[in-house]
Amino acid sequence: MNLSIKNFAVLKHLELDFNQGLTVISGSSGAGKSMIIETIKYLYGKRASTDDIRYDTDRSVIEGVFDLPETAKLDALFRRHDIPVDELCIVRREILPSRKSMIKINSKVVTLTALRDIMNEVMIIHSQGSHLTMLDNKRQRYYLDKFIELEALDDYKKYVESYQSFKQVHNKLLDLEQKNKTRIEQIDIYKSYLSEIEALELEENSEERLEEELHYLNNFEKISMSLENIKEKFSQENSPNTMLFDIQEKLMDLVPFDQDYEAYFKTIEAAYYTLNDLELKVSDSLSSMDFDRTRLNEIQQQLQEINRLKRKHNKTFDELIEYREELRNDIYSLENITESMSNLVKEKDCLYNETETYGEKLHAYRLKHKHQLEEKVIEILKTLDITHARFEIDVTRGKFSSSGISQITFNFSPNLGEPLKPLNDVASGGELSRVMLSFQTIFSQYNDHSLLILDEIDSGVSGVVASKMATRMKQISEHMQTIVISHLAQTVASADHHLFVDKTVEDNRTVSVAKYLGHDDHIEEIARILSGNNITDEARQNALSLIEKF
Repeated sequence: MNLSIKNFAVLKHLELDFNQGLTVISGSSGAGKSMIIETIKYLYGKRASTDDIRYDTDRSVIEGVFDLPETAKLDALFRRHDIPVDELCIVRREILPSRKSMIKINSKVVTLTALRDIMNEVMIIHSQGSHLTMLDNKRQRYYLDKFIELEALDDYKKYVESYQSFKQVHNKLLDLEQKNKTRIEQIDIYKSYLSEIEALELEENSEERLEEELHYLNNFEKISMSLENIKEKFSQENSPNTMLFDIQEKLMDLVPFDQDYEAYFKTIEAAYYTLNDLELKVSDSLSSMDFDRTRLNEIQQQLQEINRLKRKHNKTFDELIEYREELRNDIYSLENITESMSNLVKEKDCLYNETETYGEKLHAYRLKHKHQLEEKVIEILKTLDITHARFEIDVTRGKFSSSGISQITFNFSPNLGEPLKPLNDVASGGELSRVMLSFQTIFSQYNDHSLLILDEIDSGVSGVVASKMATRMKQISEHMQTIVISHLAQTVASADHHLFVDKTVEDNRTVSVAKYLGHDDHIEEIARILSGNNITDEARQNALSLIEKF
């Protein structure tokens, strides 16, 4: 990921490149670490706040360049929101004092909803006490199905096909039921429209033919005069025919003396016969010409009516012909709506039973295999020092959905003797963080997202637990790009890339700066975290020992 930040709070101008692996951001309190994550949250879909615009500037500009995971859902979202697809996703937000915020994805202006739809499939953000992704029941069902490979089942594919057909028939039936309420009125309206269009007896290209005939009649006098003038030329003593005939005879006399004139003779001969044909054509046209004022009026009225109906229905001439057929079909459908509804009810009932059958099979499969995920989560939680962890998945029957009939709820108890509670009722942010970390450890290998942001999720832990959490973050980063904000030496020591954020003063203004630390500075910063500003050689040695553990 590449991140460009301009005029955001204490961040005047930062250009940051985040590489694959584990990037840990550290720095003293108030240095601006959280501001960097805040800008990423803006790219994720956070609602704009003018409070974040740097004082005495006209706007904040945040731009991020992300690698896109290859998923069918993401492709469908790009198509739905009409966003150009590329290998990279370039997101730009401008926050203005007017409370307006311009959002672009790949140079296309989009809504906040579109941004959230897209970025929810690109990155995952976890903050201490705000693991919203984990708390969502749809996401919990996704995790379970992914782990037990439900989508690979033939029954799952059959369920999806059956469910989609059921929804289509259901929606058609709702549409017909709505139309049935106003059926009589609608039939009258459609018949009125159809009567107007049918009265014109429209055919393909008939508008074009009428316009040509109108053009002819409007120019009748001009055409007639031109033909009379041509006829008069042919009637004169020195008509074009007579002149060409004389020239033809003279050329015939020259040919015996110069063969070059034979070609000219043939050209003049051809022209002579062409003029004879023209004279006959002009004569025939004049004899058949008859100006019909009534026909002119008819054409004008018909074209006016065609244009009126085109405006009325907002259609081209060809679309008007198609609309005539649509009206006939709609009238037929409405007149036979009761029969259509009866057939759809039967089809819907059949599809309901079919969908329910496959849904029950998926439900049974989830019940049978859910323990696999339960055991895996508990196994990892125990390595994170929640030794008495209990984790159970409730699989209950719910309404039809695109994923089946099962309602999924993750329940968790961190302590011996305490009852299981839904994850969103778990009070301890530290415990919830470790549950989240367990899931990311399990599912990072699927790589459905390209970026994971962890904002101080190790807050409130220390010692062995901190080291174990850092180890899990390191494992996750092997499968997806991971960015972590942390105050813990263990997490910082595990970093592949260490971004240090500090504050400085420029022109009497506080400015946050950020830089990647080399090996020696990396050790020095970990030593500072361990011992405070009074850094000792022992602290440096402890820092080096921590680094070597990872």
